[in-house]
Amino acid sequence: MPDFSSIFESAFGIAVMVVFFGGSIFVHELGHFLAAKWRGLKVLKFSIGFGPKICAWKGKDGCEYRISLLPFGGYVALPQLADMGRLEGGGEKGADGMSEEERLARTLPEISYFDKMAVSAAGAFFNLLFALVLAAIIWIVGIPASVSLNSTQVGFVPEEIVSDNETLKSPAYLAGIREGDKILEVDSVKPENFSNIAELVAMGTGRSEDGKPEVNLKIERGSEVFSVKVNPVLVKTNSKTGDEIRMIGIYPVTSMKVAAVMKGSPAEKAGILAGDVVSKVAGVKVYSNSHVGALLRKSEKEVPVEVSRGGEIKNLKIAPKKVFVTKPLCSLFASGGKKAVDFLSLSSDKSKNLDVYASGSIAVFWVNRNLDFLENAKPGDILLQFNGAEIQNLSVLRERISASSNVYSKMLLSNPDGSNMREITLPPVISSEIEPAGYKMLMGYEIKEERAVLHPNIAEQFKENIVRTWGALKSLASPSSDIGLKHLSGPVGIGRVMYKFSLIDMMLVLSFAVLVNINLAILNLLPIPVLDGGHMLFATIAKLMRRKIPEGIVAGLQGIFMLIFVFLMFYVFYFDIMRWSGDNSEEALESLYRAYYVNDVNFKE
Repeated sequence: MPDFSSIFESAFGIAVMVVFFGGSIFVHELGHFLAAKWRGLKVLKFSIGFGPKICAWKGKDGCEYRISLLPFGGYVALPQLADMGRLEGGGEKGADGMSEEERLARTLPEISYFDKMAVSAAGAFFNLLFALVLAAIIWIVGIPASVSLNSTQVGFVPEEIVSDNETLKSPAYLAGIREGDKILEVDSVKPENFSNIAELVAMGTGRSEDGKPEVNLKIERGSEVFSVKVNPVLVKTNSKTGDEIRMIGIYPVTSMKVAAVMKGSPAEKAGILAGDVVSKVAGVKVYSNSHVGALLRKSEKEVPVEVSRGGEIKNLKIAPKKVFVTKPLCSLFASGGKKAVDFLSLSSDKSKNLDVYASGSIAVFWVNRNLDFLENAKPGDILLQFNGAEIQNLSVLRERISASSNVYSKMLLSNPDGSNMREITLPPVISSEIEPAGYKMLMGYEIKEERAVLHPNIAEQFKENIVRTWGALKSLASPSSDIGLKHLSGPVGIGRVMYKFSLIDMMLVLSFAVLVNINLAILNLLPIPVLDGGHMLFATIAKLMRRKIPEGIVAGLQGIFMLIFVFLMFYVFYFDIMRWSGDNSEEALESLYRAYYVNDVNFKE
């Protein structure tokens, strides 16, 4: 039976994407259209999208309204304004070798400088009006947000971070940033919230003398304010595109209010109650549950815990308990000691799934992409045979690998559904070891994330999005940043974000649409041929020169930049699709990750 709720969600998400993304383009072109009508210009075509038309109809005003194939933008064909239609949407040639746009451009009267500027700027103006309306709705209704992310206080600084299964030293920890610090500035820019800190770091352009990425932070610690230089690391965010962004390894402060206490846990035995606020652990003020976990990591004895209960301070003693949270792995190493692949048992026996002798299918959990002989292996693959023998558990697998040391070995793999069987040859000198099940020292209480509804005013929303857009442009233009053209998002990427937000909360869609419209306004006003700002630039140059710019020069420049623009759009489209593929690959591995982590954490003796 079909899942009608998911079908409805998908249809709703797609409809939202079309309305708000397509609507943003429509509003922009509507601005040009209405301004042209207001100033009495001849409007030949009004198109949403570029390229070949999908459908078209003729209005009573003589304008052809059309929807075109490439949804990268749109245009209003105005023969009196630099013949935009010929370059942006094409035009059929007549017997005289000219399109209708060209013919009208030569016969219609010249328009004034004011008309050119007003019509060119109207698209961006209408995008800003649309953004203003959406921002007003957000101001009135409010937008859901995590209370922790609305702060700039650091809640946890790990000593290490992981990128593509590689463990790296945390830049923030090495720089001396600690829990409780407040970040006042990132490269002289005041962050609005914790998410904004991550964006500013990612888009940073700073580099140290030896060429490493560098970011300058202003920190408040108690009554002390000081600056610190941090060298971000590049963390891979997508397996298909190879996207890497700068990160420094910090996490936000979170609520420490206890939502529930697990049965039989050390917390329950010590007397912690739902509603308590954990303030100190082992004498250290705590700012997040991850901070607590780090303090308890090496503690196997009682620790003092301070909690606030109804305004009263309670001092308790709690002995955290070792609880296994991940299952063991069998790691295979190639020549030179390089880890080649990790194997995971998919045993469904909860009483034995932490045991290397647990029987069940064996899956590939991680693959070293830098080893050519493993190019046909991927996480999630099922190990059918090793050197011709079926493998029952991780212990047997390790024995088989040890027995085949210094000789070529063969692995037979398949997709999770048993299809696409592949045989992979492993080179000599291979070894293995068992990576034991991972554990954490836990007290046994649960923290619930605090949510709030924020009401940022229109000015705040516009300021934040203008700063964000301008910062992205500066980062993109700077050779010192780690942001390139492939990090841009086109219609596919923007549509995906809107679709995902629509499944969470409509106000998130509106907030993103504000950003998109401000983006469209700013980008279209850049003085680049083909864009609105380019038309304004040509009009201004002609005004200053007091004579018309030769048509050949204008057409040539616009033709060149149109080719660049189309190439860029297809380039961005390609990476949008690849990024989507990479995200889907990660989502497809969720069942594998669920098999690795222990879901039934309990404190049973």
